[in-house]
Amino acid sequence: MASSTTGNYNATHPAGAGPALLERIDATAGSRIVGYLPGAYPTEHAFNDALDCLYDAGIRVLEIGIPGAIGDLEGGTIARALEAVEDRGLDPLDVIKSSTSAARKRGFIPVVMAFRATVFDRVGIERFVDAAAEHGSLAILVPDATREEFRLLRSHCARHDLAVVPFVAAVGDTPQIERETAFVYLQTADVPTGTAFEPDTFLAERVRQVRAVAPENVPIALGFGIRTPAQVRGARALGADLVIVGTGMVDALNQGIDALREYAKDVAAAVTPVSESEG
Repeated sequence: MASSTTGNYNATHPAGAGPALLERIDATAGSRIVGYLPGAYPTEHAFNDALDCLYDAGIRVLEIGIPGAIGDLEGGTIARALEAVEDRGLDPLDVIKSSTSAARKRGFIPVVMAFRATVFDRVGIERFVDAAAEHGSLAILVPDATREEFRLLRSHCARHDLAVVPFVAAVGDTPQIERETAFVYLQTADVPTGTAFEPDTFLAERVRQVRAVAPENVPIALGFGIRTPAQVRGARALGADLVIVGTGMVDALNQGIDALREYAKDVAAAVTPVSESEG
């Protein structure tokens, strides 16, 4: 039932994307997982097979990594995957077109992620936003955007009713969070992706701080280093509405489609409601 709702999702959406996001995914088993995959990795065909694995596991929100300059936040697994896509000569806009469209057709809610060097230096922010909107993205995430660049990004996204995902670092000030936010990406620790996640009282307090300033019903997503079902449950116990799993997905995909299929089922099951798992 929930997959039908998501599948009918329109690329344009009203203000208040966060509540709308939760309404679309809430009834789907495992849908509180945000799966990350580098677009067109390791090939477009394999990427499409990977999408099927994640969707079959109940995952409904997909963060699509766009190749370009690698930021300081990226750990080795994801950095190597993005570099492999770039080494094939794929243009970032082509990756947005093929990967976002493929995800959208399967019923995912796609979120396009890139670093500022990709957006601002290589293709231009306006063209980047236009491509993401044209091919069905819900939101855009540029985790290393400066405050002024984020303002500019939000302005371009507003033309398409496209949401922007603010990236909140594990340490530092908590930025203002707009009502149009699809969700808040909260970094678990001040480390690159893939570094092991350990829930602690500091992070629990950080979640409470962000919750206090976020508009009502805007989801908080925890990401960085969350790989295992136990870590997924730990993130949820801290109060995360959504849990972002990236390095674990790419590691599993590197082992083959069957490995990814089993891995996606395992992490998705960690947030499957009891009533659904028994049904």
